[in-house]
Amino acid sequence: MNTKILFTIVAISLIGCAQNRNQNTEKAHFEYFSYIGNDDCYNQLQLAGDEMPNPILSGFYPDPSVCNRGDDYYLVNSTFAFFPGLPVFHSTDLVNWQQIGNAINRPLQFINSHLSVSNGMYAPTIRYNPYNNKFYIVCTDVYGQGNFIISTDDPAGSWSDPVLLNFDGIDPSIFFDTDGRAYIVNNGDPAHRPEYESQKAIWMQEFDVNANQLVGVRNVICESGHNPEEHPVWLEGPHLYKIGDYYYLMAAEGGTSINHCEVIFRSRNIWGPYETNPNNPILTQRGLPANRLNPITNAGHADLFQYENNWYAVFLACRPYNEYNYFNIGRETFMLPVTWADGWPTILPQGEAVPLKIKKPMPSAANIATAMPVGNFSFTEKFDNKELPLQWMFLRVPTEQWWETGNGLSISLRNEKITDGKQPSFVACRQRHHQFTIETKMDFVPKSENEFAGVALFQSESNNYTFGVTLEDGKPSIALRNAARTGNKCSVNLMNAAELPSNFDGQIILSVTQSPTCLTFSYKTADNTDFEVLSTNVDFECLSTEKAGGFIGTLIGLYAEK
Repeated sequence: MNTKILFTIVAISLIGCAQNRNQNTEKAHFEYFSYIGNDDCYNQLQLAGDEMPNPILSGFYPDPSVCNRGDDYYLVNSTFAFFPGLPVFHSTDLVNWQQIGNAINRPLQFINSHLSVSNGMYAPTIRYNPYNNKFYIVCTDVYGQGNFIISTDDPAGSWSDPVLLNFDGIDPSIFFDTDGRAYIVNNGDPAHRPEYESQKAIWMQEFDVNANQLVGVRNVICESGHNPEEHPVWLEGPHLYKIGDYYYLMAAEGGTSINHCEVIFRSRNIWGPYETNPNNPILTQRGLPANRLNPITNAGHADLFQYENNWYAVFLACRPYNEYNYFNIGRETFMLPVTWADGWPTILPQGEAVPLKIKKPMPSAANIATAMPVGNFSFTEKFDNKELPLQWMFLRVPTEQWWETGNGLSISLRNEKITDGKQPSFVACRQRHHQFTIETKMDFVPKSENEFAGVALFQSESNNYTFGVTLEDGKPSIALRNAARTGNKCSVNLMNAAELPSNFDGQIILSVTQSPTCLTFSYKTADNTDFEVLSTNVDFECLSTEKAGGFIGTLIGLYAEK
């Protein structure tokens, strides 16, 4: 390339970078973020010393998968378009689960600037290979890279860059046989033309661990699911196990809403044919009364594992707040013991409700302060480390460093807005209770009417609330806004606003409370001893997955734009 042309390109790039830095000089500073969760169901739950709450991970932690190496157990979940992705948890007692990392934590592992909120990292499976002492995660980056595999020697450390797997379908799972060979199963279309709508099959192909690639033939090992004559739909989330003399193939059916369930098959030959369990489904909540007390719905997408000679299953399920199956907190990770009869496992007998408490797998296990809290709990994050805490996420992968931690959290005001489908200045954690209160102390003085900073409750680009400080008619004001969709474009509507005191210096405390009936947005400036309510009786059903669509739960966090 001509040297003069190269110099010009570099100069233009540097000017662009300088302009970007200049555009990001305005910041909002957050001193702390506090969260209090206070659900009635947990207040009414009387736990004995050998009992623990269920779910074991509350909030948006779907599609759980578990493996172990000796006494160390590891769990991963889906994260869709959020980054870092695929949180990794560790436990030695199945009671205390501590997040030790994120398997997808480098931008080049996950190019997702174009993905919608509910695309991206779907249904990971984690497994340990005793033959090379490595851990593997297989996953689907939906509408991104496709199916891939990553590996590591240390689940708390760095995972490899994705190696792409060349097959269609989703929800891959890897299985290491007793002879050292490895196989990958996944959901896909039937080998022939589908006989009915949403018919899916389970495919399998051998995987060469040394070459890190698929080898041999790729075959269907389950054509359509349990009772094919009843046209089961969405056979997905498969896992393969070798238990005794049988290979067991377990998968979800029925879609991820109220008809979700888990079914299982077995064969003495890994390639089949697989016989179906006559007592399928081995887990479901379909058919139970919608108006039952503290309902749990949508149960399925399970994974089996053994602990202290006993079998357990983790699975996703939801806790709706009304009979219409509305839930804002997403699909959560539950756990139950597994029973065996006549060579078949059962996670939960049909007709029984998933319980909100279970016996501890290790009865003497005490709560560990660094573990993910369960039940009702509170926390305050002061962002006093140079790295964001592991439970905090971004919407899509950041392409520039617009946040700073170490003494609170500072966020640059940028043009990317939370309704744009891009990568906004939004640092978020999961809503984990139906009833909660969040609070943050912010320092921010807007200089123009397009500048805004505060908190956001986000379910999608068209289903969210933003609450914070801006200029209205040239004066600093506290404002509540919500999103609306017109055609393919999302816009922001001002719901309510109030002028701040004339001596407003940028210091303000913002509070949001969700009660059993509504959201309330309140604030307090230096002139106030008590909170002032800006808006109450605000609808929160628009933040439910059923209304917003997709597969995530509500994310709550700190936000800025211009």
